Amino acid sequence: MNKKNIAPQWGEDRVVEFVKQLRRHGVTGEHAQVAIAEKGSATTLHAVVAALMHTSDTEPAIAYSVTVDYDLSLAAMIRKAGFNGYVNPDIITKHFSIMGEGEVGAVIELVHCNRGMTNAEVTTELDQRGLRDATLPELLALSEKFPNLQRQFPIVARGSAWRGPSGNRSVPFLWGSCGKRSLYLGYLDYKWDALHRFAGVRK
Repeated sequence: MNKKNIAPQWGEDRVVEFVKQLRRHGVTGEHAQVAIAEKGSATTLHAVVAALMHTSDTEPAIAYSVTVDYDLSLAAMIRKAGFNGYVNPDIITKHFSIMGEGEVGAVIELVHCNRGMTNAEVTTELDQRGLRDATLPELLALSEKFPNLQRQFPIVARGSAWRGPSGNRSVPFLWGSCGKRSLYLGYLDYKWDALHRFAGVRK
C-alpha cells in the first residue's frame, strides 16, 4: 500500500498507525481507498478500520506459540500429538521429509476467510498478510499443544506436500469429530470450503 496515496491530508504518524492497524487485523490495501473515501479524513482512525473490516470478508488471524522438536522422527512427532482417531497411512517420512534440527519456536497464525477458497486465493491471502505456509512438523506441534483446536475446525498446513500415485498433490490437515482427533491428507488443488483455517507462520 502506498502511504502517500491513501490519505494526503493525514499526518505521517497517523498514516503509520493506520497501516499498523490494518496489518494487525489482517486487512491489506485494496479496501483502503474505498473506506477512506466513504469515511473521510475527519473520521476517527478506529471508524476507518471498522469500515475496512466490514468491507473485507476475512477475519483477524489468531496466533498460537509452539515449539517444534526437529530431533524427533516424523513418527515420533505424530505419536506426541496424541491422535485418538484416524491418521492417514501416507503421512510418513518417505513422503514428507523433515527439515530442521533442535527445538525451534514458531508462532502459527490461523487464517480464516469465511468463504470457499482456491489454492491460488489462499496463497494470495497469506502473502498479503506476510505469512508463509506452516509445515507438517509445525502443524503437529500445534496439535500437541492445543489439542482441542482441531475439534472446532479443520486446520491445513500447505507448507508440506506429497504428490501421490494419481499425480495429485496432498497436504496434511487436522480435523476432529465425536471426540476424535485425526490427521488427514487433502488434495491441494481442490477448492477449500469456508470452514477451513490455513496455518501460516510470519515470514
